[in-house]
Amino acid sequence: AEEEAFLDQALQIRRKVFGEDHPKVAASLGSLALMYEALGRPAEAERACREALEIRERRLGRDHPDVANTLHNLASLLAASGRYEEAEELLDRAMRIEEKSAARSEARCRSHFLKADLAWRTGRKEAAVELLERDEELAARYLTTISISLGLGAVDDARRLRSEIRGRYVDLSNVE
Repeated sequence: AEEEAFLDQALQIRRKVFGEDHPKVAASLGSLALMYEALGRPAEAERACREALEIRERRLGRDHPDVANTLHNLASLLAASGRYEEAEELLDRAMRIEEKSAARSEARCRSHFLKADLAWRTGRKEAAVELLERDEELAARYLTTISISLGLGAVDDARRLRSEIRGRYVDLSNVE
């Protein structure tokens, strides 16, 4: 309850200072959406996420990486409530934006995993496996980039992640 009051207050301040249609208002709405989702309040989460999306599209443009992130979050919310078709449409749009904008590997990896999950949930097991195979390369590249920039052991991290993804792939391949 305290966190909700804090986030709501931050939203109200941003609306007052920046106006109703500002990207900082959208950021506050996105934070509220994540909190509502965590609290098991999907209708409120969806409402906040959709409002954030509308603001970002108007102010930043339909192909901005922040729009892709908001689309991904909304798709995740819809998928959690079983609205797979709508979720997949939003996710496909997010992925197109990510490809065009050369989004960070982390964002693209996250979207590919959700896409594989949606394919699996809707009975398209082969598509899910194919996406997970693609994720293996994407995730390894992401880990390598992060590890190099932080001066960590990229090879071991990449191998560990590849094993985890490969394990998922094998598990999915064997399920009827």
